[in-house]
Amino acid sequence: MNTLKGVVQSTEKDSENRALIMITMGKALVHQSGISITTWAWLIWNWRDHSRLHKCLQEHYGCVSWPSSQRFHSGMSKPLESICCHEKIIKKIMEKFVSSWSDGKKLPEKYVFPPGKRPGKVVITTPKNIPVIDIGKAVGLDRSVIIQQLMQASQEFGFFQVINHGVVSALLDDTRGVFEEFFALPADEKVDLCSSDKSKNCLFLTSNVAYDKEEFHNWRDTLRIKGSPLEEHKQEWPLKPVRFRDIVGDYTNELRNLALRILELICEGLGLEKNYFDKGLSEEEFLVVHQYPTCPDPSLTLGTRSHTDPGLIGIVLQGDIPGLQVMNDGEWIGVEVIPGAFVVNVGFVLEVISFPSNTMRCIRPVPPLHSNLISYDFMIGLHSDS
Repeated sequence: MNTLKGVVQSTEKDSENRALIMITMGKALVHQSGISITTWAWLIWNWRDHSRLHKCLQEHYGCVSWPSSQRFHSGMSKPLESICCHEKIIKKIMEKFVSSWSDGKKLPEKYVFPPGKRPGKVVITTPKNIPVIDIGKAVGLDRSVIIQQLMQASQEFGFFQVINHGVVSALLDDTRGVFEEFFALPADEKVDLCSSDKSKNCLFLTSNVAYDKEEFHNWRDTLRIKGSPLEEHKQEWPLKPVRFRDIVGDYTNELRNLALRILELICEGLGLEKNYFDKGLSEEEFLVVHQYPTCPDPSLTLGTRSHTDPGLIGIVLQGDIPGLQVMNDGEWIGVEVIPGAFVVNVGFVLEVISFPSNTMRCIRPVPPLHSNLISYDFMIGLHSDS
């Protein structure tokens, strides 16, 4: 707090630069206590009697005198207008995001899908499910059995779940926690990540990149980050929450290693060298994290519309609430939520090589109404010339 004390004391000597000093104090508060600059502006703006502000500063930061009310207001009016204008810009950008306005009571027209594309009154049951494979057994005598299971699941479903994969549960918990913290951050902590430029290494968006061109919007907000080369791209990842870069960096490393293990097994099953894909792997790995807020009528909209992933392989960590569905034999089937398991999607590129890549979507289940559903999708592709 010494920085703040010094800044406040300087106001007593330099009333002409008082506005600039107040902005500096706001930045110092942002740095030292974590409150946002717009929150600081709001506090000043709503402190009708500047003497109350003085009292607060006197008690906490040692300010012993304060300029007259008239000079204070004349010195602060323009920068405050500037900050409030900035706040309006932030509000305008963030008002598109579902989580910023949804109260779970009304579904806007732009989110109501045409009748033929609506999920309807879906009750998620799993009488038929995608295979669950214990990939941990692939290191022993059961390797050939696991490879056979992978091949069959890839050919029949295009999806399977893996358990005993080696990614520790503590890292999964930390990853979930840090993304929940990110989505809960104030708008002005996330607005700098918003852009219509899909080439950016870190992008915070709602529905899709082409939001303004969509006829209907997906019921979701999304953080998309590039994972490789890791050290280069990490510099553009969010600074908050504080441990975001370390935890998500560890998570993407673990998922890349898991993806390579699965591809190695698939290559063996296809009769190829086990490192067949290694040299052709694209460095443009993506971790795409979707937040699906509470929805007033999930029968009319989708969190993620039906699609086929364009990459080589995708690995999905589901939330605690079932919502992921895959198409099999013309029927949508729900994917069971297995704690700690990953859903593996054989992508479009592998479809060209051997397997029938399948379609998936994410519906937004009804209960419990207070919940947010978050899913984590890691994808690896091939170089364009591979």
